[in-house]
Amino acid sequence: MPTLTDNLRDCPTRRLGDVANVRLGFTPLKEKRSDYASASTTNQWPSQPFVRRTVLMVQPSNITDEGTIDWRRLERINVQPKQSYESHMLRPGSVLLCLRGVMRVANLTEQTLQHDLNATAEPLPIVASGAWAVIRPDTQVLTTNYLTWHLKQQSTAARLYEERAGSALQFIPLSVVQDMTLPLPRCDAQDALIRAADLIDQVAKLERQRLELLRSYLAGSIQTHSPGGRVARTGRPKNRGKSAS
Repeated sequence: MPTLTDNLRDCPTRRLGDVANVRLGFTPLKEKRSDYASASTTNQWPSQPFVRRTVLMVQPSNITDEGTIDWRRLERINVQPKQSYESHMLRPGSVLLCLRGVMRVANLTEQTLQHDLNATAEPLPIVASGAWAVIRPDTQVLTTNYLTWHLKQQSTAARLYEERAGSALQFIPLSVVQDMTLPLPRCDAQDALIRAADLIDQVAKLERQRLELLRSYLAGSIQTHSPGGRVARTGRPKNRGKSAS
């Protein structure tokens, strides 16, 4: 049976790094307290106060298999004043690809970035940790939904896993993600493919529900008609022996 990917065989392929900005997530510098420790012994503090800037960091454990983010579990990270994080702030239209452990993909739409303010007490900048590749496609040629769908394909995951490096903790090098190629139909064709993929997923979900209901029905029917579970029309068990005279 033909699949959606079969329709992409004749499409031109492009290198991901040529149609998207691909970069690593944010890695905060470790805080050095040596200057402050020496100043405290001489009672000479810096003229500039020590300012903490706090960001919320998305870790691989914060992403579910469905690609949703558990905002209440995001870690608060203090960033040193001399380090800039502004260019790493997550914005709608970006796609996260986990480079370590289980490969997870998150499409950061406007809705997914509306984190729960009750959980964080205040709105804070959001960044991804260095375990992620942050991909921002050129939407003139590559849509975020199509990129997300492509990254979630088993064939794509297999290709990336083959390129993993490291021994104790394996990871996918960022250069591998940048150099990966993908079929690139027109944007309208990409949108049509995603709509078809969504319909297929809905049909598959309904089919699973139908089979589950059918199994439940058959299990109940077998139990009802088993020798020890026969029930008369009146709802009382049948008397299998003769009544005592």
